[in-house]
Amino acid sequence: MNTRALRFEHIFRDADIQRYKAVEMTRARDAFLTAQNTDSARTIALMNTYESLLSNAITLMHERAQRTSLEHQPCFEWSGHNSPCWYFEWVSMLALKYETQRKRALSLFEEAKHQDAKEQLVDALETSQRAKEIISTKWLWRSPNVPKWCKTAWWDAQHAETNSMRALSIYLHCEHLDGVTMQQLYGAASKVEDYATQAACTWPTEISLSAIEHARVKKAWCKAHILWEDEEYGAAIGLAKAWSKVSIEALPGVSPTKWTDIIHDWTHENNTVHYQKITTPTTI
Repeated sequence: MNTRALRFEHIFRDADIQRYKAVEMTRARDAFLTAQNTDSARTIALMNTYESLLSNAITLMHERAQRTSLEHQPCFEWSGHNSPCWYFEWVSMLALKYETQRKRALSLFEEAKHQDAKEQLVDALETSQRAKEIISTKWLWRSPNVPKWCKTAWWDAQHAETNSMRALSIYLHCEHLDGVTMQQLYGAASKVEDYATQAACTWPTEISLSAIEHARVKKAWCKAHILWEDEEYGAAIGLAKAWSKVSIEALPGVSPTKWTDIIHDWTHENNTVHYQKITTPTTI
């Protein structure tokens, strides 16, 4: 998302400049826009500062509705969309903040820092929830070509998608921990699929659709191990062989499932010890 510079001290009359902290708002807005292509953590911190100032200004304008005078009506611009609505400015800023938080989480995924990614995704969930509340409870400027981030459905889908990525980060963090059972991992993978499916049904994206595929592969992996632990050796091998043929494009930071190793080991043990017939379960 991109936007143009804005001078709040030119919008409010002189008597209101100090009250609305217009100069500070201008500096805070310029700071996070300038920092967009630098360190993401710093950009997010600057966005938090601007959001706080903007929220306070909007609240104060509501409180002083009969005594507020503007030098001229502002025109907020974000990615080619224009509006005089202050809530449009707030939601657009939150959309950019959310996008930055998701990108930072993705980079943490790539570095296999799944716990840090989860914390960043929790922050993104708070951002999406706040944007949803503004759109659903406050007046928001509408237009024939309203941007997607001003639509409740888009935020609903993004909230579910972020929840699915958060569940995936928990799965990836826990899968190598001692004491974690396959049943617990299966439950975590099921949450990934549920949230991703909810997102894809509302507003599909490449990430939500890919998350569904990854969740199903992870569920099949866990289910095969559960069957093996339950001494259903033939069914475990059949399920592993069936899902080993599924090809998906790996998400950043998600390692490919190593079906070959367990199929080889399980098949050898079944052929020498258990002698069960290979069957393929129809569900996972």
